[in-house]
Amino acid sequence: MTQVVPIVLVTGINGFLGSHTVEALLAHGYRVRGTHQSSHDPHCLFRNRPSWKGKVEMFHIPDHRVPNAYDEVIQGVDYVIHVATEVHSNGETSGIDPHHTLAVSIKGTENALNAAFKEPKVKRFVYVSSDAALKGPKNFNGDGHVFTEKDWNPLSLQDAQASNDEGLNYTVCKKLGEQTVQKFHATHKPHFQVIALNPPLILGPVFHLESVKQLSFSAWFFWQLMNGRYEIAPKTEIFNYVDVRDLAEAEVLSLTADTKEPRVIVCAGDLSNDKIVNTLIPQFPQFQEKIAKPNGQPSTCNYKIDASLSKSALGVQYRPHEETFYDAAESLYRLAGFF
Repeated sequence: MTQVVPIVLVTGINGFLGSHTVEALLAHGYRVRGTHQSSHDPHCLFRNRPSWKGKVEMFHIPDHRVPNAYDEVIQGVDYVIHVATEVHSNGETSGIDPHHTLAVSIKGTENALNAAFKEPKVKRFVYVSSDAALKGPKNFNGDGHVFTEKDWNPLSLQDAQASNDEGLNYTVCKKLGEQTVQKFHATHKPHFQVIALNPPLILGPVFHLESVKQLSFSAWFFWQLMNGRYEIAPKTEIFNYVDVRDLAEAEVLSLTADTKEPRVIVCAGDLSNDKIVNTLIPQFPQFQEKIAKPNGQPSTCNYKIDASLSKSALGVQYRPHEETFYDAAESLYRLAGFF
């Protein structure tokens, strides 16, 4: 008797995390169906990953805020991983309209949930949130606070609407998007389980793009430390990270993990600009003139993040930072044509 292979819907398949999510799902033997916003995205992905052909279905959804946007693509799906979202613009492109970002975070998530509610086969809905939903743009809890899954940043929709700060707006968007999932589950009591994953800055190898000019914030941030922009690494302002491949693995494990946890932090550890450049300098001696020199400043981080639940509830195993940084840098140098 032929075994039926489960189908996983990945929204935002064309992004940094979405593309790695597909890799992880295929490695675990799932069939994959993905959504993308731009009509040219599948061509780039299939060029860079020819092994996907015949294994990954692509559906073009130009605007996932439109009612019933996911109704067709979700038919026959067993699991949903909702990755599609708006992310920080990088430092070389114009900022994203916060009203648009809020609408995508809330309405797009509602549409995905409503579609899953109509498909009786769906067993679990995984929502990719952020540690921004825990702590906001800064630590509001005082020195030494340890953030866990019980924490929520205190900022509101009104705070976002009154601010032009993209970072602040992003943290509110992630909070409201995740709370949309929780409210839906509490109100509708769906036939499927829901779980949110809360990662910090996502780093790792890039393969879904054709140019470093297309980098989203996390990869762009990393690229600035190794492309000759800085002689000395700037002051650290981002204090935690996760490897994109470990996060993708956490998504896959979340589909069938024997847990009812509604929320799990996925974080590999602490981060500093000096930690990055001190790792890269001996790894890429041929690019030492491009990699920023360490600034020697002690960390100003006044909090910790407890990611122990990701290990106990999901079984996540985090790779060493040296591997993450090397693979990220190698892929970016290659994308920039330096190899």
